[in-house]
Order: sequence, then C-alpha cells, then structure tokens
Amino acid sequence: MPWKRMEWDRETIPGDVLTSFKKLRSFEMFSVVPMVFNVFMRLSALPDLTELDLPVSRQWQAIPGQSGDGHTTNDLTFRSLGRLSMYGTSMYDLEAVLSTCRFPRLEELLLKSGSGPGGVTLGILLRSIDRFCPHATLKKLRILSGRGQDTVEPGISTANPACLRQLYGFRHLRSVELDMRMRIALDDDAVKEMAMSWPYLERLELSSNDKNLAETAVTVRGLAHLARYCPSLASLTIDVNTTHSPIYTLPCMDLPAKPGDGHCNRVLKRICFPRSPVHADTAEIGAFLFVIFPNLKHINRGVSSEIGQAWLAVEKVLDLLRIVSEWQRHDVPQVAPV
Repeated sequence: MPWKRMEWDRETIPGDVLTSFKKLRSFEMFSVVPMVFNVFMRLSALPDLTELDLPVSRQWQAIPGQSGDGHTTNDLTFRSLGRLSMYGTSMYDLEAVLSTCRFPRLEELLLKSGSGPGGVTLGILLRSIDRFCPHATLKKLRILSGRGQDTVEPGISTANPACLRQLYGFRHLRSVELDMRMRIALDDDAVKEMAMSWPYLERLELSSNDKNLAETAVTVRGLAHLARYCPSLASLTIDVNTTHSPIYTLPCMDLPAKPGDGHCNRVLKRICFPRSPVHADTAEIGAFLFVIFPNLKHINRGVSSEIGQAWLAVEKVLDLLRIVSEWQRHDVPQVAPV
C-alpha cells in the first residue's frame, strides 16, 4: 500500500505508526516537513518495503552516530528495497543518506537536487553510490541537478572521466541518465571505457542543462564504441563535436576504414545531440551514423532550436541511405534472354 504525504500536511509522522504497517510496500512522501532520522530508521525495519520516495534536508548532515533507540546509523539496511527516489537541496544532502544505509537489492536509484553540483560534490556522491549500492543488482541510475540555477558554479563544474569511472563497476546497468548544470568532459576514449563497462546498456543520457558550456571532445567517431560494445542500446542523448570529418582512412590506404570495425547496433532508433552544432559535411556524418546505427531514424526530434533544425539534413541522409539499402536488398538479378 502506498503512503503519500502531501505538501499541506505539516504534522510530523509518528514513528510508531509506521512500525504497525508490516506489509507496507511503497512509501511516498511529498512534504515541506523533512523526514526525521528516527522515522527513517523505522522504515528500514519494514520487511516488505520495495519502493521509497522522500525528500531530504540538510538535517541529515547532522545525524548522530547513534539514535535515541540505541541503533547506529550503520544498522540501516533496507533488505527488500528495489527502488529509491530522493530529492534535496544539494548533493551533499543526498550523499549523507546514502553513506548511512545499505540497499542489498536495490535496482533503481533516482537522485534529484535543486542546486548544481560542483565536480568535488559529484565525485563524493558517486563514491558513496559505488560503496553502498549493490553492483550486482543496480540496473537504473538517474541523477538530476541544477535545473533551478541560472549560472554554473565556477571552478569545479566539470564531471571528468575519473569522476564517472566510479560507476563502471556496475556492470548490469541498463539505464544511465546524468542531467546536470555542469560540463560533462568526455572524449572518445572515455566513451569506449564507458561502453565496455556497461554492456547491457539500453538507455544512455548525458546532458548538461547549461547552453553556455564549452563543446565536448567526444566526436561522431566515438559513437562507434557504443555501437560495438552496447548492442542493446535503444536510446542515446549525448553531445558530440562535429568540427572534424567523421570519415577516416587506414594507414597507407585510400579506402576508408569501416566504422566500428564492422560492428553495428541495429536496435538504436533515436539520438539526441542537444547542444551540438553541425560543422562537418552532413552527408559524411549521415553515412557514418548509418553504418554503425543502420536503423537510426530520429535525430534531435523535439529540439526546436537552430541546432535541432541543422540535424534534419543528417536525418534526411539517413532516410535516403535506408531507401537505397532496401533497393539493394530486394534487387533480383535479371536473366538475359537467350
């Protein structure tokens, strides 16, 4: 039974009430009143709780090592919890909760903060996810932050490969979404490492929700790593740098090397390049994408900006190549009359 606590209800939840709901499976709390530690501790004792959605406040940073009931914070093990969703003012607040709990069966983790994290804050958060979330069961990770901010925090507003590498131990991830007001500083080698670490990936969204940040170092060529190592990838959001042509040649040869060494992903149908202008030739980009993603149909659908419109030309190239491919597939050799 779900428990929803609405915003206009400002009364503190009596902790003893929750212990009586032994069969409670889902608890959702929407309130301006923060969840207090003693109540949260009682939630961990519910044997059938599988879904938890709650707000987190700065008070979590001041959690004592031992509660009034004699339990230490390390005793908080949510043994049946499969989905955890938390939202707070900052990433520090969310990290404070993760570092005091254990979730041996967690499959989905959603973290949302109002302020944008600096690189140091994000690194601490990802380290706690790596330490306290199960590598064997976690399949979906979603981190949203900074949507309410107008500017990027100076100095430490970069998520680099070393920071994200703390997630590479979660080999069973199927969905990864990072939408933050900070630069996600990746290159083609980082994309390769990421793709090899998450072979079961079905959805990947890496978005910076600040349009003023510098262009990424990931190129169109780097997407071939996702086509090769993530055969189940069906949805992709990432920024790419199209300054250089995606077509490249083998040493001492005039013929172009086949993208992805001949590997392709036939599942992917949608890609979004939200902040990626088209600088190179659209026909070359379209040809490259068609080889590694032969069933790709939609690029930047729903993006009404000038950038979104520029990718329509690439999308048209994909459509034409798909028609030609179908012609070749159904072409039947004609027998010359005797």
